[in-house]
Amino acid sequence: MNNRLFEILNKQQGKIIQSKDRKIVVSAGPGSGKTYTIVKKIEQEFLCEEKNKNIIVASFTKEASKQLKEKITVCVDVNDSYIGTLDSFVLKEIIEPYKNRYLRCRGYDSVDRLKYRMPRRDSDVEIITRQGIRKYNIESIKYELNRWIIDLSKGVYEISSLTYLIAIDLLKKIPSAQKYIQAKYSAIYIDEAQDLNELQHKFIKYIVNKCSLNSILIGDKNQSIYKFRGSRPELFYKLKETDGYTEYKITISVRCHPSILFFSNLIIGDKKNEKYKGENHVYLDVAPIFENLSNVDNDFMVLFENNSDAIECYKYCKKNSIDAIYTKSLSLTNKKFENDYLELIEEILRFRCNIFNKNPKLVYSIDSFQNFLSDSYIMINSKIIHKITNYKKTEFEYVISILKMLKVNIDIEVYDELMIQLNDPMIRNHYINYTNVNRIMTIHSSKGLEAENVFVRIARIPYIYDDEYKRKLFVAFSRAKNNLYISYKKDDINGSQLDLDLRKNYSIVNGLK
Repeated sequence: MNNRLFEILNKQQGKIIQSKDRKIVVSAGPGSGKTYTIVKKIEQEFLCEEKNKNIIVASFTKEASKQLKEKITVCVDVNDSYIGTLDSFVLKEIIEPYKNRYLRCRGYDSVDRLKYRMPRRDSDVEIITRQGIRKYNIESIKYELNRWIIDLSKGVYEISSLTYLIAIDLLKKIPSAQKYIQAKYSAIYIDEAQDLNELQHKFIKYIVNKCSLNSILIGDKNQSIYKFRGSRPELFYKLKETDGYTEYKITISVRCHPSILFFSNLIIGDKKNEKYKGENHVYLDVAPIFENLSNVDNDFMVLFENNSDAIECYKYCKKNSIDAIYTKSLSLTNKKFENDYLELIEEILRFRCNIFNKNPKLVYSIDSFQNFLSDSYIMINSKIIHKITNYKKTEFEYVISILKMLKVNIDIEVYDELMIQLNDPMIRNHYINYTNVNRIMTIHSSKGLEAENVFVRIARIPYIYDDEYKRKLFVAFSRAKNNLYISYKKDDINGSQLDLDLRKNYSIVNGLK
């Protein structure tokens, strides 16, 4: 990055960090220092003279929240603040402490310990989350809310988007709960806010306004690729008009070469009336992608639209002695068991695979694993970790021993499937923390990662070449730091609108007519 761009970046970030606006929405592109800006903004918040300095910091995943917490705690003491997922905040600070008063308001008896459950993927509540409230039958929503409350009265807590509507209702019916949030917290920070769904937006709007919280939402609408989960990026970038937010932008990337960022913006319709002047590091090549990997000096990442193509590439690399790993996450046939225990199993794997990581910065410590166990939805007693002494077991043996220690019932089909998958190096690799490593994966798996050289293989004309698909390509292209290679078979997309767009944008970046 040259001095001029660095000066612009500092100015853009500084405006956000020093802003006194109560509601802030930040649109920040890939590699623009979103995490740095959040951390410095929080540090600034704690320097003010307000007595109430506890904050809520929520991110999309537990892993992202953990990384945020590690960076924030270097600067300030946040022991009384909340840092984690938004789901966990609603459970711990609203539902759990006030569940019995809420049940009594609803005419039910109190409950003691809660059991936790995920909804089926084809359930009405999942459809409501994906389609939004306005597009779904209001009577069905009322039915699902009543069902959720009845389940709660039986001690079953369903971890679904309905909890946000329940939380709003609880805060309305129990004024002391609303006063508690208002008294304890002064601000809420949301990272990756482009991935929020409609019900999450409703909840944030309610507590910001009713509990007098400062609000800082940061994200990138162009990196929203979770529409299938219900994300509503349009609600994020309309906050200025709909809810009176002050908008800031960070347009400089410390990751991507300028030509790569410019090309990525062209694919989603930005920068279309601008010209690029500078050296080009984008390469459009319809030749097969595999043969190019042997000629790459620095680390690389190869991205595909599906796992089958990624596996084919991985096999090619192994056969030709090209150093690369392919990773895929654990997936079980028994969806009830997966819903109940997949998160736990994956975290056990991360701990097992990284407790003795060769890089000290990437070690998953016992203390962190203890925090996860005590922080988990299934509320495992954290003291149980002290009984774990044997790290010499295989990943499968280790996971099974922990599950048995936690008295989790495992039927023979699940046991056999876990044995097969956990002995698969492709799955084990998924849970190892790496610094620089050559990766082969799907585009969806690559979000948040980066590499010096990124190869993107477009396998076919997309079923629907729409804004969602363009955002998916934007995410793929913007993983590249120094060189971006785009490859496809001529017969797959030749003559399609995607082919025309890629060639047109490639010409613009190269200064061609």
